[in-house]
Amino acid sequence: MLLAMMPPLLAMPLMHVCWSSLPRRRVRALAYFALGYGFVWLAAGPILIALAVLLRLVTGGTTPAFASALLIAMVWRASPWQRAALNHGHRLRRIGLFGWAADRECLRSA
Repeated sequence: MLLAMMPPLLAMPLMHVCWSSLPRRRVRALAYFALGYGFVWLAAGPILIALAVLLRLVTGGTTPAFASALLIAMVWRASPWQRAALNHGHRLRRIGLFGWAADRECLRSA
């Protein structure tokens, strides 16, 4: 799913990392960005799976779990916190040019 759905959303952040890094560090900056992005999803995966299993156990079946997940998604979509999270996530951060600071900022910009 990550490889199928995320490339269109990653075009702008990848271009930002590419343009903000020196030519000799560009490949390393892009690799660190990709590693940081992948690690975020690897960390979120088990949490989301656990939440899905918990939701299914609490609701007691497939249909109520789907309806509950749909209700949660609709409430989240209508909340102001969703817009704040999107704005925070799409903000382009400063990337340093040299040393460990540049590598750390490429990992954190994911």
